[in-house]
Amino acid sequence: MNFCKFSIDSVNDNMVHINGTFFTEFLPYASEQQIKVYLFGYFCCSLNLEIDLDEFSKNLNLTKDEVIECFKYWEDLNLVKISNIQNFEVIFLPIKTQSSNFKRFEDKYSDFNIVSQSMFKRMITPNEYQAYYEVMETKHIEKDALLMIMKYCVETKGENVGYPYIIAVAKNWAAEKITTTTKVEEKIKELELTSADILEVMQVLGLKRKPNLEERDMFRKWKLDFGYSLTEILEVAKLLKKKGGMTALDNKLTKFYEMQLVRLDDILTYEKNKKHFFTLAKEIVSKLGLYFENLEPVIDNYLNSWLYKGYSDETLKVLADFCFKTDNRSLQSMDEVIQKLYFLGLVSLDSIKQYINELNVVDEEIKNILTKLSLSRRVTQRDREQFNIWKNVWNISDELLNYAIDISKDKAQPFLYFTKVLNNFNENNIKTVEQAKNVLNVQLENKTSNAKMYTHSYSDDELNALFDNLKEVDV
Repeated sequence: MNFCKFSIDSVNDNMVHINGTFFTEFLPYASEQQIKVYLFGYFCCSLNLEIDLDEFSKNLNLTKDEVIECFKYWEDLNLVKISNIQNFEVIFLPIKTQSSNFKRFEDKYSDFNIVSQSMFKRMITPNEYQAYYEVMETKHIEKDALLMIMKYCVETKGENVGYPYIIAVAKNWAAEKITTTTKVEEKIKELELTSADILEVMQVLGLKRKPNLEERDMFRKWKLDFGYSLTEILEVAKLLKKKGGMTALDNKLTKFYEMQLVRLDDILTYEKNKKHFFTLAKEIVSKLGLYFENLEPVIDNYLNSWLYKGYSDETLKVLADFCFKTDNRSLQSMDEVIQKLYFLGLVSLDSIKQYINELNVVDEEIKNILTKLSLSRRVTQRDREQFNIWKNVWNISDELLNYAIDISKDKAQPFLYFTKVLNNFNENNIKTVEQAKNVLNVQLENKTSNAKMYTHSYSDDELNALFDNLKEVDV
């Protein structure tokens, strides 16, 4: 038996498609399950499908009780009528505008309206009531839970508290899954436990009033999320010298937490050295050819990180000078250079100088090879990588390198020929000049056969095997 069907009025109105009013005035406030049940029921009615409650529930992957509860929700909004409880028959009614919806909410929340009005001397407007209804319907907050939230807001902010503030608190708590009276009560108790501590902090800040909910949440964050003790919070509050209030204190503690300054000694040392940090930041940006009127972002975003990694003032100045000379004239470019040095384990000025000297030695050796090959160009990073392979991976000696240069320098493309010769040495495991000469003589005698070998056409399987093996090579 088909348990979902249209009312006579709906059929007469030829309502094949759902009225747009459903999407604007009802859908936003319903849960996912409630929407699924209504839309699938409407679909069954439209096509006049023969479907019972069991099959209906299976199609939506819901229990029968869940389906029934969803239809009861829509019945409260006058969108359906449950005409037969025992056999459970649902009749879909015409969709009307929200004026009737609001009237239905007024009836549904009549007791809520009476209690909420008693909290204020002012009259609660229909728009305010509507806002409360919507937050309860959309966030699925219990009526008594919202009343507890309202009462707490009135107690902390006063009777003149605006309803947007109450709605904001309710939504924030709902995001934390605080939607029942039990959860709200636990939240309020948690906030109240810290009241004496917050008042002490506010006294240090020169504030003579009760803390509001945002400030209580701030304090909770400092204690639980950041891990600061009351002593540390009070000491940081003293640094503000009664300027900026709780917001300024929140900004300062958040900044310290992001800088990983979690101990009071570290915080006080940082504050003591702050003047020095400004001087150092000014010198660094000057060496980079830059100017900043406000140096705090430089300290917060770059300098603190560099100092935390262990780079000294002198090292940072030298690196700034180096970055300027190598066209890395921005803080971001300098930061990238420092990140790479840090990755290589180069922090002290001596280790960096030693690394640069080693690079210079390598560059000189490469430059010497290029000169002997009658090439006049700059040393590139690719040259350095190849040289590292020849010397440190293939273990080719200086004598063998010089021999390779001698037999390559008169060729049309000397450097390309030189690299091929070294490849030949490595493939044939040649370690001495004598071995190289012997192999070279044999290759000359068998030039024809070698030519045939080098022009051999490899099959797809052979090439695939080669590339499969190369994938396993970890450079």
